Amino acid sequence: STFEIWAALLHGGTLIIFPQDIPDLERLERVMDEQRITLLWLNGSLFNLVMDERPGLLRPVRQLLIGGEALSVVHVRRAQALLPEIRIVNGYGPTENTTFSCCYPIPNPLPEDLSSIPIGRPLANSSAYVLDDHLRFTAPGVSGEIFLGGDGVARGYRGRPELTAERFLPDPFAPQAGGLLYRSGDLGAILPDGTIQFRGRRDDQMKIRGFRIEPGEVEHVLGKVPGVRTGAVVAQPHPWRGQRLVAFVVPADPLLDTATLRDSLRRQLPGHMVPDEFILLDELPRTPHGKTDRKALTNTVPGAAAAKDHFRSSPATILESRVLGVFQEILGRREIGLHDNFFTSGGHSLLAIRLIGRLNEQLSLNIDLRRLYRNPTVAGLCAALNEVQDGLPPAVESEYLLPMGEAGSGRPVFFVAGGDGGPLTMEVYRGLANYVPDRPFWGLCSTRSDGSGRMLQPDVKRLAKEFVKEIKRIQPQGAYDLAGECIGGIMAYEVARQLLALGDRVRRLVLLDTRFPNRRQYLRALLRGLCARLRHHLYRVLSFRRDEPGRVGKRIYGFVSGLLPFTEWEAARQFDPLFIVFFKRILRYRAKPYGGQVHLILSQQMTGGGLEADWGRVARGGLSVIPVPGNHESYIRTHIDETAIAFRDILADPD
Repeated sequence: STFEIWAALLHGGTLIIFPQDIPDLERLERVMDEQRITLLWLNGSLFNLVMDERPGLLRPVRQLLIGGEALSVVHVRRAQALLPEIRIVNGYGPTENTTFSCCYPIPNPLPEDLSSIPIGRPLANSSAYVLDDHLRFTAPGVSGEIFLGGDGVARGYRGRPELTAERFLPDPFAPQAGGLLYRSGDLGAILPDGTIQFRGRRDDQMKIRGFRIEPGEVEHVLGKVPGVRTGAVVAQPHPWRGQRLVAFVVPADPLLDTATLRDSLRRQLPGHMVPDEFILLDELPRTPHGKTDRKALTNTVPGAAAAKDHFRSSPATILESRVLGVFQEILGRREIGLHDNFFTSGGHSLLAIRLIGRLNEQLSLNIDLRRLYRNPTVAGLCAALNEVQDGLPPAVESEYLLPMGEAGSGRPVFFVAGGDGGPLTMEVYRGLANYVPDRPFWGLCSTRSDGSGRMLQPDVKRLAKEFVKEIKRIQPQGAYDLAGECIGGIMAYEVARQLLALGDRVRRLVLLDTRFPNRRQYLRALLRGLCARLRHHLYRVLSFRRDEPGRVGKRIYGFVSGLLPFTEWEAARQFDPLFIVFFKRILRYRAKPYGGQVHLILSQQMTGGGLEADWGRVARGGLSVIPVPGNHESYIRTHIDETAIAFRDILADPD
């Protein structure tokens, strides 16, 4: 977001925030047209998707910036042919050099013999060099490693001094001492016109859909799966999916299947690191030196080897047959069956957009992405479509409910989303759902399905009452397992209280990093935000027509700062829309005693702040506190394994 936000605001432009939490190309085209978007940033994969499916949505654009991964020459040529008025720029830069390092305005037309799009020249206040192993400049056309310098270079990796020392070096070319060079690991060459051409990586690292992936990390986890003798992971090109991750596995157990492999890796790796396809082989190809022949694997066409996977069932209707065909086409896997989950079979958000577009086009439908998120299998989607066509209400169609895991046979888990409570936010918790694959995992969302972010019900008790109704549609009675994160934990707490009041039994109530609803705490936070905002506006007034306040202005600002000792970060945080949603709900809610036990999972950042005592006062059935590493953001992302294991163990405890 750094470039998108500040490039607009610092240059007097209008910044348009896309209003939909789950985007689709039809809505994107409507927003582009209504808001008259003239400058747009897309990553390479989304650009390819737009050019394949709906290139007309780019007509209002006058300048298009693309980056995040190597550009497709074919798609750039198509864009230039269909949209000759658009100026296209290729942007390059790793996170370690703050968003951008180099840019290349792409000439129109492209030279006929061009095989790859250059990454261009360094931006102002940045530097880019192609150096050999001895940190000497390479000759034009000779490959070397790309080193980046200038004002945007980071100071290093937090808590990783050895990696910092390896990647961040003193800049011998900087005009002043103290500058740093970042060793990118990317290979490049200086072209005759002075631009830089990207030529891959020094190591095996790859970028797929903008995510950095180290195949060795995936192979390490793959090798620990029971029944696996050895395996290798490579990237393979796909006609419209760009690069996809493919795992080639030599099984030690003849009964090992790809579904087992995929489930095992889903529990241990982030979603973008789980291979899109698993291919079982008798042996891996080897080079004459005995090493794995990765080039041969990259060129392997999934055929008979992939057929070792199993079909779950065969289509029984014309609709199922046609929808299954679209699933198989989009996922690029012929072995997809009626009950295979789209998102756990290699599907992701970009492919979901393409899938919905293809279904609407081929079957003359008008369905949106939420229907796919609720019904991610061919069988489930067809059943929902049949119910709509027959005029019947879908069995679980709801603005509140969102299925997150596969349909297991165990007791359902109901999870209330934190943050803005929307469907896209629920995706953060898919890692938790992966650790309980034998149980249905239902997300409870609190914002409208139109993507506007508006609350369905701002009052905690009334919203909890709606949640209770939805829960009972799925599980009419019995022992309930409830959980919630952040503000969602407070609503899960109220849902548990209301279920007990109805005479139901709540088996488990799990709150993840949930603050206690204390009015004074949130009023104090709002006051701090107001004070920080006053400081911010005072600085702007004193800096009128200057870069910073003058001598007298600085004294005034210093005096007021002593009275209002709050940072600009607090001003931004307290007026963030998510905080306002949080504040409005909590201000009107008081947590009354709960007759059951509360399980509180807390990140390191949240421990020791009195939460244990606060929740302990209302949890009449006892309080169990489980600490996990990380802060409020990282514990559910970077440290998802530790958090998910703690979550799973709580749910698995016998009654």
